[in-house]
Amino acid sequence: NFFWEQEVAIVESGEQTGMIQESFLAIANDLRGQDELRNKITSAMTYPIIIMIFLVLAVMVVMVYVVPQLIPIIASMSSELPFMTKALIGTSTFLKENITLLFLWWIWAWLIITGYLSSEVWAFQWDRQKILLPIIGPVYKNYLIVRTMSTFHLLSNAWVSIVKSMQLTGESSGNVVIKKMFM
Repeated sequence: NFFWEQEVAIVESGEQTGMIQESFLAIANDLRGQDELRNKITSAMTYPIIIMIFLVLAVMVVMVYVVPQLIPIIASMSSELPFMTKALIGTSTFLKENITLLFLWWIWAWLIITGYLSSEVWAFQWDRQKILLPIIGPVYKNYLIVRTMSTFHLLSNAWVSIVKSMQLTGESSGNVVIKKMFM
């Protein structure tokens, strides 16, 4: 369907109460508010994500290209190498020799995780973990609270029954944990 079930319920309620124009305005304002909130969250999370991506890429370049060039120099030293240096050399060698295998493993893991998340049990666990994440979790939790309360407010102001409002709010939350709370 092109329209969400909550939007259909609001329009139906607006037709029954003779407040169809107010219903459309409420839907428009809610969609505008949700879009603004989504844009704020996206812009707030973009910079840290970009920094993390470049950090991982920089470490990979150092481990795959720079450290292997330093190995002959380090090996020519006559003293015993410290454990951390041996670990760095071993990690670098492993990454250089298995980069393709590691890349294929990440793709395989992504596909497996995506498949598991399609089941309700794993989706519930994943959504719960997203809420509990150390840095992103509170932002995501606040986003869910604002979104669900906004939806519930919109539905209840459109004279949709409380039971139906709670059901539609849970279904439209986009989070299995919140959905179970409203059911």
